[in-house]
Amino acid sequence: MSKQSKEKNQTIYKEFSTYSNIFQNRPGLYRIIETLFFIVVLFLVTAYVPSENSWSKLLIFSTAIIFIAGAPYVYQKLLSPKYFLTKNELIIQLGGKERKYSLLNVERASDWKPLYRLDGKKVSLMVSRNFSDRLDEQLANVRKVKKR
Repeated sequence: MSKQSKEKNQTIYKEFSTYSNIFQNRPGLYRIIETLFFIVVLFLVTAYVPSENSWSKLLIFSTAIIFIAGAPYVYQKLLSPKYFLTKNELIIQLGGKERKYSLLNVERASDWKPLYRLDGKKVSLMVSRNFSDRLDEQLANVRKVKKR
């Protein structure tokens, strides 16, 4: 392997998504799926447990907590999101699939959360603020080099 290609693939920063990163930054599609599953469970609970029973209220409340708190844990175990930042690429490993994006095709889409435009498609990255800041710095460096 040549020195230039080795330097190109050198990882600057890597991150394995934590529970809190997934909880705060999971994509909207995941939240919609969670809500649909919760609604189905809610209908099942109301259909099979009498509403006069105080257990039904406790069961519904418990189900909501399980869905809200448990979904990010399930995503973490099933998808095990990993993010790698190299000098020229952003590499995302999600659910055993690896996707690579040239930093020339990555741009920030939101100032408030880690939402980026990757090859023209908005993607919510389940990363920490530290990773997001480093990605922004590297994007600025790549844009400077490109302007020269």
